[in-house]
Amino acid sequence: MKKILAIDDQQDNLITIKAVINGYMPDCEVLTTLSGKEGIEIAQKEQPDTILLDIIMPQMDGYEVCKRLKENQLTKHIPVVMVTAIKTDSESRVKGLNIGADAFLSKPIDPVELSAQVNVMLRIKVAEDKLRGEKETLEELVQTRTSELIDSYKDIKLEVSERKKAEVDLGKGERIYETLLNNLPGFTYRCKNDKNWTMKYISAGCEDITGYSPDDFINNKNIAFNDIIETDYQEKIWDKWKKILKNKAIFEYEYPIIKKNKELSWIWERGCGIYSDNDELLYLEGFITDITDRKKTNDALQLTQFSVDNLTDAVYWMGPDAKFIYVNDEAVKVLGYSKEELLTMTFHDIDPNFPVEIWKDHWTELKEKKSFILHTIHQRKDKSTFPVELTVNFMQFGDKEINCVIAKDITERKRTEQIQKALYNISNAVSTTDNLEKLIALIQKELGAIIDTTNFFVALYDNKTDTITLPFHIDQKDKITSFPAGKSLTAWVVKTKKSLLVTKDVKIKLVENGDVEIIGADSKVWLGVPLLVNGKITGAFAVQSYTDEFAYDESDKEMLEFIAEQISISIERKKADEEIINAKEKAEESDRLKTSFLLNVSHEIRTPMNGIMGFSKLLQKPGNSLEKSNRYTSIIVDSGNQLLSIIDDILDVSKIETGQIDLFEEEINLDSILNDILTLFKIRTDEKGLSLNLITDVSIKNPVILVDKSKFKQIFFNLIGNALKFTDKGNIDFGYKIKGNQLEFFVKDTGIGISKKYQKDIFDRFHKIENHATKLYGGTGLGLSICSGLLEKMGGEIWVVSEENKGAVFYFTIPYKTSTKKKLTKQQEKIFESNLSGFTILIVEDEETNASYLEEILESRKMKHILAKDGKQAIEMFKKYPGIDLILMDIKLPEMDGYTATKEIKKINSKIPIIAQTAYAVHGDKEKSLNAGCDDYIAKPIEEDKLINLLKKYLING
Repeated sequence: MKKILAIDDQQDNLITIKAVINGYMPDCEVLTTLSGKEGIEIAQKEQPDTILLDIIMPQMDGYEVCKRLKENQLTKHIPVVMVTAIKTDSESRVKGLNIGADAFLSKPIDPVELSAQVNVMLRIKVAEDKLRGEKETLEELVQTRTSELIDSYKDIKLEVSERKKAEVDLGKGERIYETLLNNLPGFTYRCKNDKNWTMKYISAGCEDITGYSPDDFINNKNIAFNDIIETDYQEKIWDKWKKILKNKAIFEYEYPIIKKNKELSWIWERGCGIYSDNDELLYLEGFITDITDRKKTNDALQLTQFSVDNLTDAVYWMGPDAKFIYVNDEAVKVLGYSKEELLTMTFHDIDPNFPVEIWKDHWTELKEKKSFILHTIHQRKDKSTFPVELTVNFMQFGDKEINCVIAKDITERKRTEQIQKALYNISNAVSTTDNLEKLIALIQKELGAIIDTTNFFVALYDNKTDTITLPFHIDQKDKITSFPAGKSLTAWVVKTKKSLLVTKDVKIKLVENGDVEIIGADSKVWLGVPLLVNGKITGAFAVQSYTDEFAYDESDKEMLEFIAEQISISIERKKADEEIINAKEKAEESDRLKTSFLLNVSHEIRTPMNGIMGFSKLLQKPGNSLEKSNRYTSIIVDSGNQLLSIIDDILDVSKIETGQIDLFEEEINLDSILNDILTLFKIRTDEKGLSLNLITDVSIKNPVILVDKSKFKQIFFNLIGNALKFTDKGNIDFGYKIKGNQLEFFVKDTGIGISKKYQKDIFDRFHKIENHATKLYGGTGLGLSICSGLLEKMGGEIWVVSEENKGAVFYFTIPYKTSTKKKLTKQQEKIFESNLSGFTILIVEDEETNASYLEEILESRKMKHILAKDGKQAIEMFKKYPGIDLILMDIKLPEMDGYTATKEIKKINSKIPIIAQTAYAVHGDKEKSLNAGCDDYIAKPIEEDKLINLLKKYLING
């Protein structure tokens, strides 16, 4: 039985070598040792046929062990195969060959290559042992014969005979040596050091490997050996031999050749230079063997090894004890440990879900099922964890049981699943949540499963006011509901429509460039993403961390950008739903208010109408004294004014609602106007026992402003009138002060006050506070709505500060505008000073009262008039009386309306001025009148001054 000695300081390597040799070479005995010193002793004692020697060992490395073995007479003939960890480490190989190593193996050891190398070494050992024995026998024989010749020349014939016999025996030895060489798995050679590698000797084994006989190669008879070397390797081999010979080292190389049948094969060559006594190179000698099968096996193994090492998934091999036997490069990369560290660890060290207690059951299950897939988590060296999908496989390698695990990092898959789940839940929440705030709270919760949303807000942007409101804001430090957009980080996201990841460096750069200003508490990292719907920016949402500057990265930004559209759509849908609900509620409230308003207006109208009709009948009774008649007449006039006031309010609301309010600004002395108002209301406050006070801003020396006088007075009339109505004792103060480019006015009372829950509604049209206190007072509830509408038109605003039973203060502002009073033109002065006597006016009016009113105004100015009661009659009258200078055209007429009549008259005479009389009851009357051909219009009830000014405009100027 052949003996193989394996020397390695790693017990696992010795076990593997022993298992391979026992499996592939059962007729060999394997001796093992863990140290070089003990290995030398065993080699001397046991005389093994081959020694497998690891290079890297403590105390005495493989080089020193090999050197001592080759220097010792007892062991120098034993073939030594050195085992290296790096296959391409040529320096280690050269060093080993120089001290006598016969071959090399690379780790991890390939079982096929190991058994092949050992078989070669065993055959070489057998051949060398036999040759050495024969040589010793021959040397002894020659010495014996030589001694006999020296001692005695007596029997020369006998000496010649013995010598011949010795030569014959020597020839036999050479033949035996050649037979041994020819039976090696390869061939030996001796050649010249030229580029043809001219063969002087080559053993018969060359024919099996190359297809050519030795005779074909000798002296390049039919082919030079260089000719069968693959072209790309010819220069490489020549250059390598030059370096080897220069250093007198051992040549060892693998290269391809082209066989006689044109097939490509791979060979392994080992050789050296042979020198004369004076150190002259004589020739080259070496050994060549076919490694095509091993090369294919090695290539396949290398490809397999390369593939495993470069898999994007981690690969572990473990034994029943859960200790790592092998890990690939990806495992090193994802876990953060070195390969050396991992090979000292167990699976329990990287997977908290697999403690030692459950490993035995896991191994039993694995052996039964052979393969299965499971999900768990792995822990990196820095203690961070990540989800993995494990494909576990049970394998039997020789007498070893192995668990081969492929671990796929499924962080992105889990993240994608979480994102899809979040998107679904957010979309579904639009219909399941009650309001926008609850929807955003759910969005925060869903995102919290993917990233840190401890500090989270959604911001909505108002382009008109450049303001950002936060319908949802949860934060560890700040409590903000709205703020001016300005140069905030949120404003940057909104205005650029781009996401922004603000780390410390980014923040410094943005602030230094003046792009942003930090609002609120400063965070370590801030991430904001725009909310876009169909390309339109609606706002943004953001997360931030006050403690961890690495809480968010670019992947988080990309993820939030991906789901931002769904969030935007969901928020907009919820806002739309809320708006629909609010609109419905407002519509229902509006219907209720309108109904209440109509009932209230009906009551308010019937009250003065009752006075007018009742006292008109009393006035008609005979026998009334002058005193009674005057009192009845006064009540009728007051009731009429009250009724007109109600109608004016309704018309004003209609004008405001339809955008038909026009401003006629003029210069007024503010103090003078307010004093007039004071005088007007003083009588009424005195009657009620109240104090009325005017407070002005003394800093304004000449309080002349540019404003629409009538509308300005109307606002004060409404506010002071309300104060007077709702105040039974105390005082009413009103006045103003200047604030920058605004005038701020106020009306303060000590009346019943307004509850805070009603304060936001009192400026809405049709809204009148109805409670036990206000039911005592009359009114339509339109006054404050009219004030709000007028002030909006004038560029101001109105608000109230009040508490129930503690009075109220109404504030309003208008722009502080002044201008230099312009002189009237000569033409304007002519119109202003002229009279209208002698002009003829056609009055088109079907209402007798209105017609009589117009007739009285015209007659008082000595003007002539003609009356038509419908459109057709108006056309006839115009044709009949060619001296008509102007037409006052009512719009609503029987037979033919004013629009049609105007068009027909303009066909007759396009230059005749026609002034439409319209009550603006229907939106568009003004436009229809002008489109029909009317030159101007006047609103009912018609004010005498306005009418006269219009007549002068068209009659005098015309």
